[in-house]
Amino acid sequence: MCNSFKDVLLPDLRLSLTISPRWGARCGVLVRTFAATVGGYGIAALWGALLSAGLSRFEGVATSGAVLTGMLSSFAICVCVVMWVFAARDLKRMALGLLIPAVLLGVALWLLRATA
Repeated sequence: MCNSFKDVLLPDLRLSLTISPRWGARCGVLVRTFAATVGGYGIAALWGALLSAGLSRFEGVATSGAVLTGMLSSFAICVCVVMWVFAARDLKRMALGLLIPAVLLGVALWLLRATA
């Protein structure tokens, strides 16, 4: 028998809302994969743009050579970012490890372009 009318209308949902440890680990891998893809691309793009702009402005390298150097080095940066994302201990450190370099590279690129 039911204890009250509330038990009939509102069943206990606590059992259905628990997440098994396997699903928690899978969600963690999914989040890290998404962060590695988006963060790796973003940081590599910022690095390539900053390096090519800096080389063409300060070193006097031709624009095509500066862009080629920036693009080729961005592949190595992207691989390093992906390794960082999967090597970080927890998601907070991973997010900070992506956010801080992205902000620093973005500010440096903005300052380089603003003073040109």
